[in-house]
Amino acid sequence: MQSHRWIDFALGLAAFVVLVAAFFACDDYVRAHTPLPIRLYNATSAESEIIKSHIDKIYYIARSRISILAIVESIDGISSGQCYGNTDSNSSVIIIERRYLGTSVIWHEVMHAHINNLPERVLTEWSELGNRPPYLDDGWRAELSNPYPNQGLVSAYGRKNIHEDIASWGEAIYAKLNNFRSPLDRPLDESNPIYGKILAWFFKWQFISRAQYDELRSKLL
Repeated sequence: MQSHRWIDFALGLAAFVVLVAAFFACDDYVRAHTPLPIRLYNATSAESEIIKSHIDKIYYIARSRISILAIVESIDGISSGQCYGNTDSNSSVIIIERRYLGTSVIWHEVMHAHINNLPERVLTEWSELGNRPPYLDDGWRAELSNPYPNQGLVSAYGRKNIHEDIASWGEAIYAKLNNFRSPLDRPLDESNPIYGKILAWFFKWQFISRAQYDELRSKLL
């Protein structure tokens, strides 16, 4: 009789564990597919649909960092987009040049918004992923004709500084996941372990979901 009680208890516990797992999986799905209260400025209805289609492809934790997205005709300098954020709250404002709607620029700027809301140690961890060429500040323009990815860098612009490095990687990742042209269309050096570490870092800090991480590993490594 006693053994039957233990069996019943074990079965009940197993059922409870399955139920809890299903609840959290469902909760994660709902949150991932719930529209966020992002205010759009100066966007037509058609442009709003383009923006929404891009934002919805980003893991919900990363895209939750945005409160306002505004479309402008031009931005001073060579930038196609800008991100302005408050590190103490999810209140980042993104500005995109109208001619870059429908490109991967939105993903780049959302990566900046997410970085702005993460603890400082994430930058230290990024710097410790492996040996890579140094950042070049303004000198990165001389690298434009070089093939990338290269030694853990994904683009010449990403060689500008650590923030642009991470944002450029995030942009390339989401471009690859959504069949846009991406530096990650080129083969990676599989002998260099840094690429696997980079993907794991993006997953750890919730730039991408588990499913996106697994898809990237299957495509790239």
